Amino acid sequence: MAVPRPAPTVAASTAAPSASVPASFGVAVSGPAATGAAVAGAAVSGAAAKPAAMPRGAVAREPCLVLRELAEAARRSFPKEQPAPELAPCLTGEGGAYSYAIRYTEDATDGYGPGYVAELVLLHADEMGRVARSHGLSASRTATYATSYELHGLADYDGDGTDELLLDVSDWEFEGNGDYDAQLWHVAGERLEPYAPAEKIAFTRFADVDHDGLPDLLVATPFRGVINGCGADGTEIEFGPSWPMHAQSGGGFGFDDVSRAEVLRTCPRLPARIVPPTAGGVDNDELRRRLACAVAWGVKSDAIARELERDCPTPQAPLDECSYEGVLPGCVNLTQLVKWAAAKAPFTLR
Repeated sequence: MAVPRPAPTVAASTAAPSASVPASFGVAVSGPAATGAAVAGAAVSGAAAKPAAMPRGAVAREPCLVLRELAEAARRSFPKEQPAPELAPCLTGEGGAYSYAIRYTEDATDGYGPGYVAELVLLHADEMGRVARSHGLSASRTATYATSYELHGLADYDGDGTDELLLDVSDWEFEGNGDYDAQLWHVAGERLEPYAPAEKIAFTRFADVDHDGLPDLLVATPFRGVINGCGADGTEIEFGPSWPMHAQSGGGFGFDDVSRAEVLRTCPRLPARIVPPTAGGVDNDELRRRLACAVAWGVKSDAIARELERDCPTPQAPLDECSYEGVLPGCVNLTQLVKWAAAKAPFTLR
């Protein structure tokens, strides 16, 4: 299945009152949030942040109303000829509410049409209306490129009484495959900061695989890449099992029995053979699943490669440039399959 491409929008959908910021956020401008480094095999623990003391005589303010005021003020920074992104939703949970604001910086053109460069700041307001802000994130949009942010949800991983923010980030490219990742943020006084136990984990999605109420982190699959030459950049796919780092007590994440059980859902046993023969040639979807499962079960890459080169039939006519799913006369992109055979799994089943 092809990797879904994000829509070329920068603001999230208009679900509820939300956030944006005034002409100045009061924070330093910086580039896009960096993708995490390599996945660590051991669990990492986080410390609960202490909320700042409330001044005497302070009056409570509804968090989403506070964030909406900031959102609308920032939205007014866009010139009349440059339509501003719609207001982001506001997510209310334990300890307050989250949203974000986008402030216009400058025009941006790429030869195909107008666009803009903007700064996005994540926002949190507590029950008293006190606001915490992140550093600035890139929220640029042109006719051929856009970075979009979606508030995925909330969860209190470290048990400090204030939810962390689950954030999905997508880079859209015209006639390209684009990219995506996921991030976790938490409140640290007057700042929103990346959640330390997840900051160095290269994860791409959230999924509560064991239904315990805390979304787990799905790390980047090793089975992702361009399968054919169809289109400007080819067709990018990902396949194989999900690799979750399980949310653990203490606020950290790690590979454990829950992680293993999730991989076993796709790969319950070591495949007897990699290339599944059929009357019409090769079932390429099943071939890729078996390849991924062989790697997950610790089969050596050279053994997988030998089987692929031995058992993949040579079709009488070249395969269609855009075909890669289902039963086809041969194995699609043998060169890429051999590269995937050498992929390093986050952990193995034996």
